[in-house]
Amino acid sequence: MRNTRTRRIRPLVVAALAGSLLAGGGAVAVSGGLVSASASGKPADTIANAAAAQSNKASKCQGSAVGVVGKWTEGLSSCAFFGSKSTPTFTYELWGDKYAELQRSQVEVFGIAPNGKGTWYKAGVIAGGTEQETVFIKVPWGNSAATPKIRVKPIPIAGAVVTKVSFAHR
Repeated sequence: MRNTRTRRIRPLVVAALAGSLLAGGGAVAVSGGLVSASASGKPADTIANAAAAQSNKASKCQGSAVGVVGKWTEGLSSCAFFGSKSTPTFTYELWGDKYAELQRSQVEVFGIAPNGKGTWYKAGVIAGGTEQETVFIKVPWGNSAATPKIRVKPIPIAGAVVTKVSFAHR
């Protein structure tokens, strides 16, 4: 006689392991019938620890956009974001290139309006060089999955025709 519990759990463990590896995780822990994945390579004791590890991994998500005077240029994040009812907003962290003294860019960030439509929100002007500041902007995201992105349009100052703005998100 076969153990029916083992037959039901084995496909779940295989699916959890595959999902963990595809997401960049290193280990899967099974405890009391609960399966949790850890991105750190160490087994997670609880689902909460697995969520914290995933959150730490998400803090490394970033991207940049290099713009040319006169046109909007988009830059995509290195990873997607899944919103939920408990995370109705999304925070972008923006900064200019620290080596580009004369760079100024108009910046807009992508968010998802409450009606479910993707919308561009103004983030203001981002400067580079010694005037470089890190700017944080929150936008609505809702219960949607999408790749965060920004778009930049350089402001021509003293001959600077190209600008770079980088961003990260959590």
